[in-house]
Amino acid sequence: MTLKRRMKQHQAAVAETRTSLKHDPVICRRRLRELKDKRIHALLFLFGGSLRVKNSDLVILKKISRFVNVIPIVAMADCLGERELVQLKGEIVTAASDRAVYFFNCNDSLAEASLSPRGELFQQLL
Repeated sequence: MTLKRRMKQHQAAVAETRTSLKHDPVICRRRLRELKDKRIHALLFLFGGSLRVKNSDLVILKKISRFVNVIPIVAMADCLGERELVQLKGEIVTAASDRAVYFFNCNDSLAEASLSPRGELFQQLL
């Protein structure tokens, strides 16, 4: 079963449960507890310790980044020098932006959370 099909089935089940909420809230709450969230929320992607970004990695990431938050990680970063690490990170960012690959940005998520109705609570936690 493909990822798209599984996501659609899960969304349909949640929508059906929410529709039944109008008819019987007790059954709906019970059903929502039984539904397990089978979605993938984040992907930790390890870039190799070489100083190059593989084109095949970026092709895969472009396809995946449409469905899930991608968090890039440089494997064995402690073995690289500071200058090499900066160079590799710059190459990753440049290559990704050239190919329209989007990585998860924590700053955007924090800003979005602060604009939510519970934003005042979020600001108190900071």
